[in-house]
Amino acid sequence: MTEDPVKLYVVVMAILVAVLGWVAKTSYEQAAAYDHAIVDAPRQARKFSERAERVNELIVQLGTSKLKGSSYLQLVDNAARTHLGGRPTINPERPQSIPPRGKEMRWKVVVSKGSRAGTKPVTRNQIARFCRAVELDSRGILKVIEIMMRRDNSENSVPVGADQEIRNERYTCTLVVGMRVIDE
Repeated sequence: MTEDPVKLYVVVMAILVAVLGWVAKTSYEQAAAYDHAIVDAPRQARKFSERAERVNELIVQLGTSKLKGSSYLQLVDNAARTHLGGRPTINPERPQSIPPRGKEMRWKVVVSKGSRAGTKPVTRNQIARFCRAVELDSRGILKVIEIMMRRDNSENSVPVGADQEIRNERYTCTLVVGMRVIDE
């Protein structure tokens, strides 16, 4: 390479200093990251503890609800059969994204009349009992999101605009039951 040993020594030492400088720089950066993690650890521990409490609350909530051992759809179906009479059509919808990191799952419960329908028109009281049963049986996990009611204009109905007391009015309806799941 070179015949001058001093030049060779200087070149080797320069390379060695460059390597040691790079090792020292990366070690310093890694130590700074560890120091930051140590300083941030108590805050992260509190955050982890709060999330663990929320998970425990959800476990207790699920344990006391009627969802134990069954699905959400089964709970909605049971409440519909009990309070709406017959077997209404229940259509699960595709989960919708909720910004920034959530999803909303929905089930449409359709109460209609006709030869193919599983139920007859219902009263407002039956609809209210269904909504209450879904929310109470799931311990607030499932919510009734939308209620769309249409008055059934068949037998003994009061004409629109008439000044009469409405009794035993029947409705066909579409109820949307759902829940939100937030990914943290």
